Amino acid sequence: MAETDTAIKVEPSSDSTQAMERLLAEFGTPESTDGNSACSPLNIYLALAMLTDCTNGESRAQLLHLLGSDNLEDLKSQADTCYASCNYTRDIAGYGDQTTSRANFTDYDMVSRLSSSLWLSDRYSLNTDAAGQVADDFHASVNAGTMGSDEFNEAYQTWLNDNTGGLLESRVCNSKLDPATVLALVSAIYYKAPWTDDFAESVTKSETFHSPGKDIQVPMMFRSGDMQYSEENDFTAVGLALMDGCTFYVFLPVEGRDPSTLLTDRDVLELIENKSAGSMNTVTGSTEYRKVNLHLPRIDVGGSKKLTDGLKKLGVRDVFDAGKADFSPILAESGVNVGTVQHSARLTADEKGIVAAAYTEIAMAGSLPRQEEPVEFKVDRPFAFAVSDNRGTILFAGTVNNPVG
Repeated sequence: MAETDTAIKVEPSSDSTQAMERLLAEFGTPESTDGNSACSPLNIYLALAMLTDCTNGESRAQLLHLLGSDNLEDLKSQADTCYASCNYTRDIAGYGDQTTSRANFTDYDMVSRLSSSLWLSDRYSLNTDAAGQVADDFHASVNAGTMGSDEFNEAYQTWLNDNTGGLLESRVCNSKLDPATVLALVSAIYYKAPWTDDFAESVTKSETFHSPGKDIQVPMMFRSGDMQYSEENDFTAVGLALMDGCTFYVFLPVEGRDPSTLLTDRDVLELIENKSAGSMNTVTGSTEYRKVNLHLPRIDVGGSKKLTDGLKKLGVRDVFDAGKADFSPILAESGVNVGTVQHSARLTADEKGIVAAAYTEIAMAGSLPRQEEPVEFKVDRPFAFAVSDNRGTILFAGTVNNPVG
């Protein structure tokens, strides 16, 4: 789908939203209690939707159930809504006085880019017409070659780097297509947006962050002004406006609560998903715009996670079993199963804005060849974060136990 300079006002269905909630609950938590996490529910959703287009029978039924669709056409319609909503490039030029502080920020246009690709082995009999249809359905490129060859791996890594803005290069360099791979499906997202109001770099200073088990020194940014503020029994939250209309949320739990549990908290999800009436993203009577003195560390978090076991827990099993997997729409051979599903994501935030990227790889292996006192909001201990657009689609979310590692 072509990128656009203007927002397209389309709404994700409640079914797709619930599907992304399930994916976030399963894959958004860190591997350890003192670790970080980052994932893109939207990216995982689109990768699994593309996989669904390659399946039939019970394999398709299990994926449709997870993704909240009654049939393939409904799923493709929901996916297309996501592409229409979250695929754009906008130049910050023309935003008037807001750009005066960004003289050295010319390479920081607003980007939300969704990309997909199919990688076909030249050693197996694939239905190229069906592959072309999947590519059309999911705006994907099609690449054919010898799996495991240096040339094909180089092309694969180049595609990944190009479509994640190089943000995940340290992980991409280890991404290779196994010689036994029959077909690989890849979905990527790259996101870049400046804050509506910058943090002044001159006031950033080293401060203590109370990471689990030890205190560490981190660059702590500061900004004071009117911000979306919410106070609940178990957490407080601040919403920071981004220039493209999205919002970056910081959720600070009460002392002693694991921040990863916030990613399944109904109050948190309703705030992220903008489910209340009005345009202020308010949820309860305790959500309002307040003057806030915000102390926020620079953030650089990410990681990679295998999704296979989690997807099985969520009811997607047959595609991983060579005796049950049904890829008949696209493959002539039987005995093919999904071997690995890998997700990598990274989000960075500094004084100017945020940059984030993620990709999901699905490899099919062949068994065959207001005027008041400001609120003090100091983020100096573990917290959760999320980025959602003005339709409530969850682009990125995760937890931070160590903002610089």
